[in-house]
Formats: sequence, C-alpha cells, structure tokens
Amino acid sequence: LIQQNCRFPREEERRKLWADFCNITVDALTGNSRICSDHFTLDSFKSCVNVGKRRTLKDASVPNILKNEVSVQASAKDDQK
Repeated sequence: LIQQNCRFPREEERRKLWADFCNITVDALTGNSRICSDHFTLDSFKSCVNVGKRRTLKDASVPNILKNEVSVQASAKDDQK
C-alpha cells in the first residue's frame, strides 16, 4: 500500500485525540500538519478498489499504531507565519 500523509482533522475532539497520540499540543498544529498513514490500521480507511491509489480515512479514524517515533510534518510556509 502507498504510504501517505494524512491531514489532522478539523473536528476539535478528534484533532485532540490525534495530537495526544503524537504527544504534542493542539496549539502546536498548523493547517499543514500531517501524520503518516502507517499509524492507522487498514480498517481505518474506506475501502479502495484501485490498488496504488490514495486512500481516504473514515470520518471516525484515530491513529493507533505506534512506530519507533511519531513525527508531525508541517510545511515551511507555516513556520513563516
């Protein structure tokens, strides 16, 4: 499966759950913050018929697979704000 970076949800409660999983505060997140799809179980995604295509997270998905380290990505644009 293709690895992709998933945007943090806008919905406040889930956004907090995702931030807690990453061990960061919600205030540290930017509009471009992402978490790798490897931190989600396969059943967190809507079924995808086309192998190799981007997958879409289900609305209630929360990351739950810890790898060695969770890092949140943000673009350089956000650092300039």
